[in-house]
Amino acid sequence: MSNPRRSRFRNWIRGIIHKKERESSSPSAPADPASTSPETEPIALSGRGITVDNIAAVLDLVQQIANIIQKVPVIAPAAALMSVILKTYKEVKDRNEKRDALLANITDLSCDLCSAILWMDATNHLDLVDRLEADIKRYRRLLETASAFLQEYSNQTTLTHLAARNELGTKFSALTQELESFGARFRTNRLVDLAINQRMDSSTLNKIHDTVLEAKLEKWLQSPDMKQKQLKTLQLRKDGTGLWLLEGDMLRSWQDNPGSLWITGRSGTGKSVLSSAVINKLGDDTQLFQAMTNHPPPAIAFFYFDFRDEDGQAMHSALRRIVLQLSAQSPRPYIALEKQYTSKSNGQVLPTDQDLLKIIEELLLEIGRTYIVLDALDECKEPDHPRLVDFISTLRRWSTTPLHLLITSQPRQIFTDGFESVPRIILEPDLLQNDIRLFVVNELQNLPSWAHRAADPVVNKSNGMFRLAACLIVEISRCEWEEELDKRLNNLPDDLFGIYDRFLHAIRSDSFAYAEAALRWIMFSDNYHDLHELADAIAFDFSDPTQYIYKPTRREGNKTAIPKWFEGLAIFNKMSVTLAHASVEDYLLSTQFGDRFGCNLSAGHSHTFIAQTCIAYLLHFSDNSLDNTFWNYPLAQYAARHWCRHLSHSHDQTLLFAGAMRLLEDGSPQYRGMIRLRGGNTPSPLRLCCQEGYTEGVRALLARGADPNTSEEQGGVLYAASRRGYREIVQLLLEKGADVNAPGGYYGSVLQAASAEGRMDIVHLLLENGANVNTPGGYYGTPLWAASTRGC
Repeated sequence: MSNPRRSRFRNWIRGIIHKKERESSSPSAPADPASTSPETEPIALSGRGITVDNIAAVLDLVQQIANIIQKVPVIAPAAALMSVILKTYKEVKDRNEKRDALLANITDLSCDLCSAILWMDATNHLDLVDRLEADIKRYRRLLETASAFLQEYSNQTTLTHLAARNELGTKFSALTQELESFGARFRTNRLVDLAINQRMDSSTLNKIHDTVLEAKLEKWLQSPDMKQKQLKTLQLRKDGTGLWLLEGDMLRSWQDNPGSLWITGRSGTGKSVLSSAVINKLGDDTQLFQAMTNHPPPAIAFFYFDFRDEDGQAMHSALRRIVLQLSAQSPRPYIALEKQYTSKSNGQVLPTDQDLLKIIEELLLEIGRTYIVLDALDECKEPDHPRLVDFISTLRRWSTTPLHLLITSQPRQIFTDGFESVPRIILEPDLLQNDIRLFVVNELQNLPSWAHRAADPVVNKSNGMFRLAACLIVEISRCEWEEELDKRLNNLPDDLFGIYDRFLHAIRSDSFAYAEAALRWIMFSDNYHDLHELADAIAFDFSDPTQYIYKPTRREGNKTAIPKWFEGLAIFNKMSVTLAHASVEDYLLSTQFGDRFGCNLSAGHSHTFIAQTCIAYLLHFSDNSLDNTFWNYPLAQYAARHWCRHLSHSHDQTLLFAGAMRLLEDGSPQYRGMIRLRGGNTPSPLRLCCQEGYTEGVRALLARGADPNTSEEQGGVLYAASRRGYREIVQLLLEKGADVNAPGGYYGSVLQAASAEGRMDIVHLLLENGANVNTPGGYYGTPLWAASTRGC
């Protein structure tokens, strides 16, 4: 009589295998020749079927266990043994009844044990694992015995098997009996029984598998998650606004019929809030669709381009996020993307735009009806605009899939030309008048009652822009007495740049240099900085433009002043200080701002300022203790890690040369302090400049006698420059005699590093200087193989 619990587990495993079979038999998936090979045919053993797929399924469970081993270290030795035994068996080509029967026992027990632990993890009950500790340790000992037996049995010839039949048979019988006895007792454990009988059905296992796989693919693609952005943007919408769109004929027609729709309007007209409302409506309609029909619901994917976030501005980020979103909603979740992951050296290489486009097309064919919303195209970084237009044009040409595409943007020329034939909604003031009024009346409720009569003037001045209306209300809120209100109302500007002028003119003249400094940090630093870090970044005496003096005593005052300076211009939260709107950045980079305030906040000038600040900050530590640096000096780590990059983007590197060379004195207190703050390895000054792209620093250090062939743990200086793609530095190093075939580093050689990173201009330069294309070693083995992984 079969054990009912074991039967349920075999059905569970069978469910995984059936899932794999469905995937491999799908019309859109190529047939796998291995699936019909003799090695994968079922082997009948006491009513059980042991196949390579069975082993693969249990190996998948063991891999999931590996992902939570830090939480349950007691399982680590057993999981390692399970993996070795199962992988070894998977490679064996011959069949043997005794060994297969033993593997069947191990497979069943491994399945039971892994499922119990995964269930505890999935239900937040890992604290109960210690009650299984004795069983886990005993199973590990049994696995060790089984591993030794299998190795002994597999290493012997057929004649040896016959000669030692009695001895091996006795060992096999004893081991099998012990395994079965242990299994019977283990399965009667109340916790395991609960996991087996009530929780770990095939549906739950598939969910756990998909969750683990999703996390792995998310980590690989590293695209900004849009869920929080959607929620925060939707929360900005006031009740009753946007109904003209949500209940209008154009959106209804777009929802019902595949095609494209473009919402376009000036900066501040509420395009992102409208996008969030449409996405929310699509989600509600999808839930209703599921409740009323038995058909699969349509898929929804969306991306908000965001000027505040470097990744949020990138075209590749949008492609990756859309692929991840659609993969989660596919009838075969993540299968197409996982194949891509595997083909890219198990995630060692990122997919190209073309790779992602192919996956999107495959997913659209699988899913059927799909909605894609792309918001704020103008906030995609400008060099990516042509690729973005091409991508949208490609989506529109895919007539074989029922795709509904919604885009929003300002009316930039490249979009106007590229989307000439796309039906559009233009956000004109008359169209938005009622929504603006609802918004203004709602916001004025937070001010004294006498301020409520400002509603009509603010609505009229806002000119159809929510952003301008919000800023005008900020200006109204600054009235301390009712008598001030009429004066302010009579002088309200009627454009965004005008109100931004008003905000900045309110800053005291003796504080403006510090406000300007803070704006440079907000706009051009590599990380988001909170108020503490920003206050530290401008805690200087800037009166001498050739030498900034760090004044940490000014930090507390800065923390109070900064929010006052930038009310209406910036957003403050616990994690960051960011500009409030894309139009603020447009204004700060405009000639109007530059002429009005005598400032140049362009990228080159701002990077120069930030680099000079970081250098002065780090030089402060040459005469001061580094004890408790991270607590006492909030910006210390950022300055150590990023000063060189800002310097490399400076508009005038010669201005900072003396300070940079002082910081780069090998063995000096300031250099040791900087390296300590950076953490990780300790590169030489020359290698630091090579990996950061500081060309003038490389030239100066070479002129002072730095050795271009010094061997370093992470690879030499030529390796660093080649991997990062700094061609001018590579040329300088080669001219100074750097060994083009020097071994070392993760990739093993300079040529392989350049090839693996797709630096083809540097590959050509290295080859011209005698690089050996057949140099073995490193991650990919040869430069040719490294280049092929990049499609080069």
